[in-house]
Amino acid sequence: MSLFSFADYKLGEQTPEAQKLMCANSDQGQHIHLIIDNQPYLAAYATDFEVDVPDGEHIILAFLSRF
Repeated sequence: MSLFSFADYKLGEQTPEAQKLMCANSDQGQHIHLIIDNQPYLAAYATDFEVDVPDGEHIILAFLSRF
């Protein structure tokens, strides 16, 4: 199951014109930040990744990032 659908944003690649746009790119490129239950974020640099989440209710926040 895919959580994201996007165009012109490639995981693991540098942001085009990053310096001109004043982006502080990660050296590993664009990625997804995943925060589960207010824990430190996980960075995913590919569309297929797995995270162990125990059974029960959780708050999950995911967003695209360049930093």
